[in-house]
Amino acid sequence: MWPVRRGALFGALLTLAAAAFLVSLQPVGAAWWSSADPDGPYVGNSVNILLGNHTSYLDHPGLPTQDALAIAFGTQYLVERTAGRVDDREAFADELLLDLDRVRPVYRTWALLLFFGSALLVYTLVARLLGHWTWGVAGGVLFVSAPSLAAISFLLRPDNALAALCLLVGYLAATGFERRSAPRYTAAAFVLGFAMTVKLTAVGMIVPLVLVAVWRPPGPGGLRETASALARFVRRNALWLAPTAIAWLVLCWVFNRERTPILQTDDQRSLLVNAATFIGAYALFALLVERRRIPWADRVFRLSYAGMMVAFAAGLALPASLVLDDGIQMLVAIKETLGGGRVNAGVDPFAGFELGAFFRSPLSVAGGIIALGLAAGVVGAARRCWWPLVLGVGTLVLGTMAAARYSFDYYYAPAVALAIPGALWLFRRAGRPGVPAYLWLPVLFVFAWAATHQPSKGAWDYERTIDAAAQELADELVAPGEVVLVGPYNSPIEDVRFDGLVDGFADYVPRYPYRFLTRPQLAAEYGLTPAYYVALDHELPAGRTTVDVGGQGPFVIEKLPRRWGPHGEYGVARIVASPPLEP
Repeated sequence: MWPVRRGALFGALLTLAAAAFLVSLQPVGAAWWSSADPDGPYVGNSVNILLGNHTSYLDHPGLPTQDALAIAFGTQYLVERTAGRVDDREAFADELLLDLDRVRPVYRTWALLLFFGSALLVYTLVARLLGHWTWGVAGGVLFVSAPSLAAISFLLRPDNALAALCLLVGYLAATGFERRSAPRYTAAAFVLGFAMTVKLTAVGMIVPLVLVAVWRPPGPGGLRETASALARFVRRNALWLAPTAIAWLVLCWVFNRERTPILQTDDQRSLLVNAATFIGAYALFALLVERRRIPWADRVFRLSYAGMMVAFAAGLALPASLVLDDGIQMLVAIKETLGGGRVNAGVDPFAGFELGAFFRSPLSVAGGIIALGLAAGVVGAARRCWWPLVLGVGTLVLGTMAAARYSFDYYYAPAVALAIPGALWLFRRAGRPGVPAYLWLPVLFVFAWAATHQPSKGAWDYERTIDAAAQELADELVAPGEVVLVGPYNSPIEDVRFDGLVDGFADYVPRYPYRFLTRPQLAAEYGLTPAYYVALDHELPAGRTTVDVGGQGPFVIEKLPRRWGPHGEYGVARIVASPPLEP
């Protein structure tokens, strides 16, 4: 056993080394506002959770990240209060929100831990599916080399963790199918519920999970088998499970004691009642069918399926339990998003998809892996090896979902993760447990391609230069009580990013010393006078003209001869007349 364990450890270290090398190419030390989307909303709302306020950022829904950051900030607060640095939570929160670079190491460390943890999880699952640690290394290297994954490794984008969790669901579903294992199906349902709280895209894994559970359902007594497996797991891991559970319950009490009442809207009440009624009624029908042995009905009503439903609900509930009121609202947000509302409102399906993009860098790599994964599903079905087919179904569903919604490079990460085991399996030969020597060449080529196609750090430096030039402009032109209006919410100016991506998303922020704003109504709320307007120089016509800013206007502006920016590409106009502004 020792050589196997030593090899597995060596493989894990190789995978981490590959991930760490790609991370070293990223601007991890860039200022907070350089990656304020989505870091700003996550951090701002996590601080609000610490204060006992609501989170207003449930579009991913991303609650596990907000839970983790709220706990981290709470720990930091206790340490600083013990040391006498702060007196209360409000003062501590104000310090954090007014100096977000101060907590940048905290949330970027969390993001990097998720990236490295995801790589290790992919390594482990691929090694288990293919039977040798070298396959795990190949899979882990391909995973961290997927388009744009390393580029978002230090950001709070949940796609790395989402991809690894989707592969875990696929692994449990596929191996559960091969063994007709109710415990594995149930575990897959639990992980799926949790994964959906990380990012809602995981909902696509319902398709392969339902497919295998219906195609090869657990045998009679599946629920008892699951209960026995759970009891064995708890007994074997009690030394860490017990203190972890106690610590979590204490945290839940600390965070929820000020959050009453828990249910605050009719939507929340109806959702919980309907879900509980459905699961309860299904379980009663399943119990009746199992005891009466009603023909055909047992294909639809099974206690093992009821157990899967409960496990799915438990996966959803785990992150929700830390902040119950917002956790229940998260379920409402999930329902609305799946119904085409919230972030899905107004999205034109497949509008951003272009098939030719898969024949060009960077999606050519993702396209190649996905194509091999789909081919493995077909070959596996012909050979009656079913797990590649199960993962292939997941690959197809998740890839289609990515194409339907914006088709960003990293949106394809879950599909790539699901495709990797099957793509490698095509090259596996009987009697040869390890990766064949020739296969390392394309794997290392993909890794080298990823290393040489990372986003240039010059783009981050350019943004920093723009912000410095903007601050210099404000020093020159802006008098006390005045503010400069800016059009796009994502302009590379620290004040603008705080306005659009922290203040605009969080329940509470302290009074920020704005000199640039995208929302004129906030200027009115702060008692500031919009005095100037900035934009790219070619967007500012000479003389007087009118513009709308933040949905309000018209503002009458007059262009000034002053140009600014690294290359003088920005212009500035004086605001001659403003419409009536209300907070």
